[in-house]
Amino acid sequence: MLRVVWGWSWGLLVLVLLVAGCTSPGQGEGLPPSQGQQGSAQGPGPSEGQGPAEGQGGGEQGFGLLGVGSHLPSEQDCADRVAHDPNDQQEDRPENTAANQFVPDRVVMPVWKDFTAQANQQFVSRIDGHFTGTTAQILDWAACKWGLPADLLRAVATQESDWRQSTVSDESNNPQDCVGGATPPCPTSFGIMQLKHTTLPGSYPLSVHSTAFNVDYYGARIRSCYEGWVTYLHNDSDGDYHPGDIWGCVGWHWSGHWKDPGAERYIDRVHHYLDSQPWRAQTNQNR
Repeated sequence: MLRVVWGWSWGLLVLVLLVAGCTSPGQGEGLPPSQGQQGSAQGPGPSEGQGPAEGQGGGEQGFGLLGVGSHLPSEQDCADRVAHDPNDQQEDRPENTAANQFVPDRVVMPVWKDFTAQANQQFVSRIDGHFTGTTAQILDWAACKWGLPADLLRAVATQESDWRQSTVSDESNNPQDCVGGATPPCPTSFGIMQLKHTTLPGSYPLSVHSTAFNVDYYGARIRSCYEGWVTYLHNDSDGDYHPGDIWGCVGWHWSGHWKDPGAERYIDRVHHYLDSQPWRAQTNQNR
């Protein structure tokens, strides 16, 4: 009797194992790939609970928001990914061509004094603008490099300059603010992302000459803020500044403060362009 029970038990065990093997993940049709998964070369995807700009997509290539502390892709990985995207090979702003093809020889950035040592070591030193392509490709490359949503960068560029690298603004009557031989009233903000040289160390003159450098600098700045590495904001925000607030960082870049009325209005304008995505109509018109 004991031998009969023993044989029956092994038969049941074999049957259970066979059933389990038929239902294991990855067999047959398997599980669908994770949303936004791009392969190991791109580093980890967004952290749990993070999302590209409050649920907004990451553009044609799926460049979405990587969570706080994520490993960022190399710029060469991003260049390779952008080069294989047929959707961005049409130049929507032909007047940007010269600046789009300008590659800085060597970039030496000064220390960003209002940022942590981590930001300076990991991000500021990484700014180089070493990429050429169409305006859309440059925006996608920087989004990939800094783990930011591509459509968010496109929306900011629309708000700042309508994607025109030649844009200048924020005139000053102070002769000390004038650069490049200009006289008052002279512009202080330059390029596609409107980098203000009086407050952004090391941005001029490459902010004028190179579209890729302009967007690269912006990406490093927003990523540093997103990681929680802007030191003065911990006092400026009444304790509200914390890692992971991408929209707060978008508004801060414009106003210099954390969610003040000016920043909130700016965020609303960028949201408008993120929702309407006028660059898609422009691209279709040029095809």
